[in-house]
Amino acid sequence: QDVEALENQGGLRGRTDLPPNTYVGTDGGTQNYTSSSKSLAAFGQANLHFTDWLTLVAGGRYTDDEVGGSYFFSDDPRFNFVGPHPADVSREATASDFTYKAALQIQATDDIMFYGGYAEGYKAPAIGTSAGAAREVLPETVDSYEIGMKSQFFDRRLTLNVALFKQDFENMQTTTIVFQPDGNFLTVLDNAKGVESKGAELDASLRVTDDL
Repeated sequence: QDVEALENQGGLRGRTDLPPNTYVGTDGGTQNYTSSSKSLAAFGQANLHFTDWLTLVAGGRYTDDEVGGSYFFSDDPRFNFVGPHPADVSREATASDFTYKAALQIQATDDIMFYGGYAEGYKAPAIGTSAGAAREVLPETVDSYEIGMKSQFFDRRLTLNVALFKQDFENMQTTTIVFQPDGNFLTVLDNAKGVESKGAELDASLRVTDDL
């Protein structure tokens, strides 16, 4: 995947001592951003039936990633520019990871199945770019735990699913605000050290008739 984007900004920002059509500040003109990512992966999953009612679900995935990002400034002929041009920047990052999942399924009856499992997750690194700055954002990983029940009743007219889950994220990729000495701020992509998500889900549907 290769992406190119540009951004134009113009104005006086409240200044009255400059002629019309003048850029102010250290960002403006045409800000050009590029990003690239190359991801290769091999993965597979299998079910092992110990008995008619007990099944092990196991899978694995190996992923190799290369990412890049850049920023460069170009003049916009519609405006004059005040201040230095932001520096051109570019950066690349690589990462690889192996993740897996394992879950047990217990088919208690023809209509009720209980399960519980663990899975790892991985998100590729990224390059966060802003005017004159490029930073490497670390890969995001997660440990996910889930137990639950899936069921259908009354000739499969009633579906009832229940789940309890907990997810522990490390280096979650998120947008943050960095304040500058001049009082302005940049919105940048960064890592949160850790995030925990946990909760319960209930999903139910009832087919009252063939049309409802």
